[in-house]
Amino acid sequence: MIPRKLKTVFFVSFGVWLVLLGLWTYKSYQPQPSQVAADPAQPKILLQDSEDWMSIYFNNQKIGYAHTIKQRSVEGYVINQDLFLRLMVLGFPRQVTLSFISSLTPEFLLKNFEYKMISGYLVYSIKGTVEGPNLKLTSDLMGEPQIQNIKLKGRPSFP
Repeated sequence: MIPRKLKTVFFVSFGVWLVLLGLWTYKSYQPQPSQVAADPAQPKILLQDSEDWMSIYFNNQKIGYAHTIKQRSVEGYVINQDLFLRLMVLGFPRQVTLSFISSLTPEFLLKNFEYKMISGYLVYSIKGTVEGPNLKLTSDLMGEPQIQNIKLKGRPSFP
């Protein structure tokens, strides 16, 4: 039998721990103000560095995960996302890996991106660069490169 004082100490300690855990969780999900001094000449920082992991479910079964890293850079922002899926296709298990890296201006306008998909023997990649009013695309499907220029109505931006 555990003494009553020991039970009381345990439950009080457990309660304090739960409160502190709740406060820490609340604080970690609140947006943090920028540590950069407020200088009107400096561009406004709209995105804080962060890293997110997410599980992907289908019919209550975990089929993959997503990992996203958002970072400030000298010229704006870099967003890097990796996605891994394990799927059943025509009764056979398949693994799909997707990778996406994009560079953005401080106003979230697209500068360039790289995308790659690997699924079994299929490897597909595409790179894009905004050059003035054009988007220059270079794609590669199983070693067959293609280059394409697309005239843009406006510069692509991320929400």
